Amino acid sequence: MVEWWSITGMCSAAVAAAQEGGGDGTELRLCSHARCGRRETRRHEFRRCSVCGSASYCSRSCQALDWKRAHRGQCAAAAARCFAAGDAG
Repeated sequence: MVEWWSITGMCSAAVAAAQEGGGDGTELRLCSHARCGRRETRRHEFRRCSVCGSASYCSRSCQALDWKRAHRGQCAAAAARCFAAGDAG
């Protein structure tokens, strides 16, 4: 299958991802702090935000810096949407 994609020239990024990732469909996450950019070396290495689950952090310091910089507002909005959806149903 990988050879077919490379021969046809379709989606070379998908070919590279399949070759590097072992073809198991798992994707490693990046640290959510804008100035970090560190990538996980294994699945579930980074911890996620316990409220919204959308942010992943490589360390406590990245989490604290991103909370002050941006995630506080994003997380509050996500939590409000979740609670509103729960109350509606």
